[in-house]
Parts: sequence; C-alpha cells; structure tokens
Amino acid sequence: MADINTHQVAKPERLFSPDLIRLLSFLSVVLFHFNMEIFQNYPNAMRIGSLSYAGQSMGDIGISMFIIISGLSLSFSGQKNFSIGSFFKKRFLAIYPSFWIAYIIVGVVYFLVNGHFVGDGHHWKILLSVIGLDGFFLYKMQNYYLVGEWYTGYMLITYLAFPLLFYGCKKNLLVTWLLVMIVFFVVGINYHSLFKVYINCNPLMRLPDFLYGITYCMFILHSKQRRLIMLICGIIVMAIIIPLNNFIMPQLYMFLFGAAFFSIAACVGELIKNLIVCKGVISYLAKYSFVAFLFHHQILYMLFNIINYPILTRAESFFLLFIIVLFSFCAAIITEPLVNKFTDFLRKKIM
Repeated sequence: MADINTHQVAKPERLFSPDLIRLLSFLSVVLFHFNMEIFQNYPNAMRIGSLSYAGQSMGDIGISMFIIISGLSLSFSGQKNFSIGSFFKKRFLAIYPSFWIAYIIVGVVYFLVNGHFVGDGHHWKILLSVIGLDGFFLYKMQNYYLVGEWYTGYMLITYLAFPLLFYGCKKNLLVTWLLVMIVFFVVGINYHSLFKVYINCNPLMRLPDFLYGITYCMFILHSKQRRLIMLICGIIVMAIIIPLNNFIMPQLYMFLFGAAFFSIAACVGELIKNLIVCKGVISYLAKYSFVAFLFHHQILYMLFNIINYPILTRAESFFLLFIIVLFSFCAAIITEPLVNKFTDFLRKKIM
C-alpha cells in the first residue's frame, strides 16, 4: 500500500489511478463490513447497497484491488537496484510501526472501555500479534487480535514470495505465470484436503492477483497504449465471465473479475483525472489508507454498540457510514507523527 504518484507515461510515478483505486478499495471494504454488521445483527434492517455485485462481494472486490495494488507498488519501488535485504527492511518499516502503534492505541481504548484486555489467557499468543499474524490465525484459534484482520497477515506472508515473483517476471514472464497458475489450480482442486484456512484468505490462492499487479507495473503501467488495450481486454473479460460466473471456479472468477476491474479502473482513472477537482485530496487520503484500514473495524464496532441502527433513516445510515470513514482517517492522520518518529527510530537501527 505504498504511495505511487504519477501524471504521464514518461513519469509513471505520478499516475493518479493507483491512488484512486487504493481509496476506492478501502471504501468498498468499509462498506462491506458495514453491511455485514447490519446483516448479522439486524437482518431485516436497511443496508446501503448490496453485499455483492455480479457474483463478487464488495469485500472481495476491495481486497482484490488492494492485492493487485500491493504487487504494483512493490514492483514500482523495486525496479531500480532491487535488493532482497533492503526490500524486507523497507517492508518491515512500512508495516510494523503502523501496526504496532494502532494495536497499542486500540488495546488501551479497549481496556479503558471494557475493564479488561482481549485474549483467552494463553499469553504466548501475544506473539502472533507482535508479528502481525493474529488476525490471519483467527480461523484456527482465539488470540489477542485487535486490528488488521486476516489481510495484514496475508500480506506479510505474501511478501516472502515477492522477490521470487519479481525476478521471475524479469527473466521469463510466461514461465512465471505458468508456474503460479499450476500452483493455483493444483491447490484449488485439492484445497479441502490440504488447508483449513478460508480459501479466499490463503496466500497461495491469491498469488495470481499479486502477480498481476507485478506484471501490470513492469509491462503495462508505463505505456498509455497498453493501458488502453488492457481496458478493452477488461471489458471483454467482464462481458464473458459475468454471465458464466456460476460455471467458473469461484477463485478463478474472483481473480479474473479483480484483474479485469482493475484494468478498467486504472485506465478510466487516468482518462478522467483532469475532470476530478479533488485529486490532491484523493492522493492525500490514499496515503493513509493502510492505517485507516487498521482502525476502521474497531471504530465500526464502537459506533454500532452505541447506536440503535434499526431506527435510523436512510440519510442517517449514510451519515453513520461517513462518520466511520471519517474517524478511520482521522485516527490514521492523528497517529502519523508518532508512527513517523517510531519508524525513524527503527530505520536508524536496521538500515
């Protein structure tokens, strides 16, 4: 979720669409969690939109965009003088200071409100929170999870594969894609005999999304013509797969839908950027999307606990969603100075 700012083909670092997609992805995830909270606790109450569109949940659409953007961002920052050691140090600094500070803040608030700390008394499990894998392992056991959900742990695991995928794309793109898709289908076909973790959260099953982001950065991002070609391909793929979604392997459909949607959004974002009057605001908010993501679920829980949702009007429901988004970004912006100081301290120690 690193920042990418670009404005033309010759200077892809100023492209606007990655920031737009990153922000839209965050909003789609928040909207999905908002509607799921209503669906689970007030099944007859009014929701904002639908839980899914064209056979894809809003959450899966948002996460697919996040995964593709992550592959694109990492490839973009690693195109010059890539070093495995430097890569992992930078990923450590990009994730852990924000994660730890968000965790501590939410933990303190949780303790003050509830009079006790989260967890099941098995104190060794706090190690899962320290390394950012607590949300990922919730499927297996209760632990000290507070922020980040499964996605943070998923990305930390996926980072381990990035150097191999990055070098693979540089050496032989087709062979790299062939190997990834073989793994994808072999694991997918035999999934329930191999894993217990929910299939959409398994890093092996999301490698095509991640690899697509890498490929898009290395071979498409820098060319307006190629972006337009991928826009057309994205539209064609959507037109083919949506009517056939019940006949396509769900995880394959999720990948094809995500890649096509991303290709369309990336190109359209660049085409309409001059019509958008708040480009600076979008880029500014996109910079905080990861930390806002860390906070948003607890803010959502807090507000739903103090508000009687079924009595709200439609306008009040939209306002509640707006407040959740606003508070999430406010929390991210307010904690930025502390995150920066902690990051600088750690950078001096490890870089």
